[in-house]
Amino acid sequence: MENKEIYIVVQDSAYDLESSVTIEGFVNRDDAVKRVNEIFEEDKKENPHWYDGDGYVLEKSDESFTVYEDGCYCDNHLEVNIRAITLK
Repeated sequence: MENKEIYIVVQDSAYDLESSVTIEGFVNRDDAVKRVNEIFEEDKKENPHWYDGDGYVLEKSDESFTVYEDGCYCDNHLEVNIRAITLK
């Protein structure tokens, strides 16, 4: 039997100490990458000061991003990444 990979988009966030984790599954890596970019664009609209203001750090690649309040990661952050899982 051939192994199959699925892709999980994990969204870990904290806003003013309220934390949450969201997980979405995809069978296609391109769809997972598209979702990461959608989340990035949505959050930029909802929290523009995180992306344009001083005091925040942004780390971004094609398949993940993290934005957080400098020195206060636990209080305010959004981390989104893709994890591949091999099904046997």
